[in-house]
Amino acid sequence: MGLHESTVCRAVAGKIALLPNRALAPLDDFFHAARPVQEALRELIAAEQEPLSDQELAELLVARGYPIARRTVAKYREQLGLPAQRQRARRQRDR
Repeated sequence: MGLHESTVCRAVAGKIALLPNRALAPLDDFFHAARPVQEALRELIAAEQEPLSDQELAELLVARGYPIARRTVAKYREQLGLPAQRQRARRQRDR
């Protein structure tokens, strides 16, 4: 279709589909393009020696072939339940 993933996500946000079995499903359940990026993000954070900023994580993801903005990294990190850099640093210090 030539549309960016974020455009599609905004278009389907909050919308639901009536399935043939009469069940309702959120439209965003049908779009999982972010999963590989989210998995790569999870791996980067799990392997970090020192907590990286969202900008640093975005740069590493771009280097891996995932063109992504810092804001999107923050969004995915929050969706995955991963804390921000400062919170990860605090946890690391408290160990």
